[in-house]
Amino acid sequence: MKKHLQHIIFSIIGEEAHELKIEAYVVGGFVRDIFLKRISKDIDIVVIGSGIELAERIAKRLDISVTVFRNFGTAMIKYDGLEIEFVGARKESYRLDSSRPAGGHHRPEWLGQIIPGLRYHLRGRPAQVCR
Repeated sequence: MKKHLQHIIFSIIGEEAHELKIEAYVVGGFVRDIFLKRISKDIDIVVIGSGIELAERIAKRLDISVTVFRNFGTAMIKYDGLEIEFVGARKESYRLDSSRPAGGHHRPEWLGQIIPGLRYHLRGRPAQVCR
């Protein structure tokens, strides 16, 4: 698995997450595509904390722009041919006809709900894998 995470962006994400004292995970299609032996240029990062804050720090470090979608609590950067989306773990629901969260996002209250928030976020991923 480590050979698929050799791009410098993964080191930068890890270093900045460490500085912010937050956890960040690669999820979604990028991980699926590793198992399917496909190349993916889209990377989803779930953050136990603020995905927007992490994306803004990385964008500043790389001197690139960041696009923030506050209504969804997400941010995206483009770097070296990659499109990287950052999202904080949250509880969300999806309509059957869309991969976008319905009704914005709801942040977990505090530490006791952080891991359930990650579980809820990841639970939405299998439906996207099948589309």
